[in-house]
Amino acid sequence: MNIFSVSLLSCCRLSKLILGIIVFCGNCICMSAGEVTVSSCCNKSYKNKILKIAENFQGIPYKGGTLDVSVNESLVVRTDSFDCTTFVETVLALYLVSCSDNLCSDLCISTNDISTEDTNSEDTGYCISKIINSRDSNENNGKFQKFCDALQIVRYRDGIIDGYPSRLHYFSDWISDNEKKGIVREVTSLTSGCEYRTFNLNFMTTHSSSYPILKSDTSMVSEIRDIEKRWKSFRMNYIPKNRLSDNKANTDSVSVGIRRGLVVDDGDIIALTTRIDGLDIVHVGFAKWIDGRLHLVHASSQKGKVIVDDVPLYDYLKNKKNHTGIRVVEICEPQCCVGK
Repeated sequence: MNIFSVSLLSCCRLSKLILGIIVFCGNCICMSAGEVTVSSCCNKSYKNKILKIAENFQGIPYKGGTLDVSVNESLVVRTDSFDCTTFVETVLALYLVSCSDNLCSDLCISTNDISTEDTNSEDTGYCISKIINSRDSNENNGKFQKFCDALQIVRYRDGIIDGYPSRLHYFSDWISDNEKKGIVREVTSLTSGCEYRTFNLNFMTTHSSSYPILKSDTSMVSEIRDIEKRWKSFRMNYIPKNRLSDNKANTDSVSVGIRRGLVVDDGDIIALTTRIDGLDIVHVGFAKWIDGRLHLVHASSQKGKVIVDDVPLYDYLKNKKNHTGIRVVEICEPQCCVGK
């Protein structure tokens, strides 16, 4: 049985969005990742559309652990609160669905105007709500289902829900799996001066008591350990945080997405790397350049909500001893998207 509850949240840009929680049975959605096809990522203007979607969630509360509702894994869709990963996944799923021919207009952003500075964010937020709230209309119910399908595809290995271990818990695993699906590609190594760290991904099994599902069902620990074995002696490239120094970028290079030698565009996914033993990534969000400096659009646990961070990313990272730098993941430009 579907579990559903609705609440209204007043937000500066999503005041018209009805927010809720929907938990679907894991076997009720069947969609092949092969239905998502992409072209080479050469036209960067579409990334402004991704960023606009992300920015329209400003003010939505931060809440951790929202996916761990039961040992019986199922698709949880929440737009009333996010952690950093569910925020990124929700924005990505909305973007994929919006690219369907019959849904492009639902975000009020056409191919010709997504790169402009005056895109009406309130209209964008209202039209995002058309997709999320279409569950209430028999005529448009397919839009919301496509959104759920897309969310499942990006969140689970091969897009299939098969218990708690099928969720892509480690972000390195998330990147790898979504690269295979053709949804994203990592571009970290395109920036000169990258460093690397070689280690074993095993934080979940060495700290299983910190994960409610693993603590309540210890049989899953061995399944997670089997996944971690695939990441033994993992060599992780990253851009060291000192490459994000507080010197302003050359604004003349904004159009080609290269600032101070950093291959990072507005709307790229930024993953913050760590030196913590057995762990790869500690936080994720979206890149946004403001006055020549790189900032993060993210669900912030510190601020308790989704924000466009007013602190440049370099300043945020420089005094955090366990934060080593960033990885950059580009969302590919689809030719056709989910459910076409």
